[in-house]
Amino acid sequence: MQATFKKEKAGREVLEKASKEVLEIISRLKSAYVVVEGDHDVNALADFGITAMTYSAAIANMCSLVHQAHDEGKEIIILFDLDKGGDDKMRKLLLAFESALDGDTSAVKINTELGKHFLKILGVTSVEQIRAPASELTKCIAESPRIYSLENVRATARGIKRYYEENYEGMKIDLIKY
Repeated sequence: MQATFKKEKAGREVLEKASKEVLEIISRLKSAYVVVEGDHDVNALADFGITAMTYSAAIANMCSLVHQAHDEGKEIIILFDLDKGGDDKMRKLLLAFESALDGDTSAVKINTELGKHFLKILGVTSVEQIRAPASELTKCIAESPRIYSLENVRATARGIKRYYEENYEGMKIDLIKY
């Protein structure tokens, strides 16, 4: 009985921490310029009140984007899929930023890691896939402070478990069946 309680408590703590982190990331994305690969990604983020622009729009409006981000003190967050296509577009976009900034990349904060972190926490590899786990997690948070016991967060829990086990050496998490 004691071992089950410890596992249950650890599972709750991990989910509560991850749910807060997801909400913090969503809040941060709302206050930044977000660049994604395509229209489906823009639509997926719009479900959470996040305004984003496509890769091609960012390239076409690079000078304007850089100047607005600099003038408003906003960071530019790149949120691309975790695949070869996303990596290739990221490299091209970063080169375009560097060119637009005349090599002075310190003039604007460009964040390439937050998007990767967000997708990993949710246990997905593409931006389009965030709809299910992120909406279920935010819905659970809004409905109940006991998010760890609700049926509709099981898939999210598995993604969060995988993320923490992969990124924090020695951490092992056992999910409890409710």
